Amino acid sequence: MSMTNTFEKDAASILQEWVKTAEQGGERDSYLSKRTTTRITWGESLTAEDVSRGSSKKVVHARARNISQKGLCFLSRTPIRLHTKLEIRVGDNPQTVLGAVVHCSTALAGYMIGVSFG
Repeated sequence: MSMTNTFEKDAASILQEWVKTAEQGGERDSYLSKRTTTRITWGESLTAEDVSRGSSKKVVHARARNISQKGLCFLSRTPIRLHTKLEIRVGDNPQTVLGAVVHCSTALAGYMIGVSFG
């Protein structure tokens, strides 16, 4: 079952809400490196569904690590291939944002998955 965005908000508005929520309790990461936006720590639970063409629609339940207007990082128990298209939903909220996996790195408890929006 696909997680369809049932609200008439665009992705940028949803991301802005997510970042605003993160800013209320998270810490800013001043290290930009290749990034053009500041990341904010964020510990929200999320669901990421593989919506790539021809995919098996696998769903991963995970916890966010950080977020910015351009992307987020989450911890996963399973690896996810680069360029995989993910539909991401935070908590029980039906609003979703589409992103693509830009990195998958080994972490202590699994994998850190970096997702780029847009």
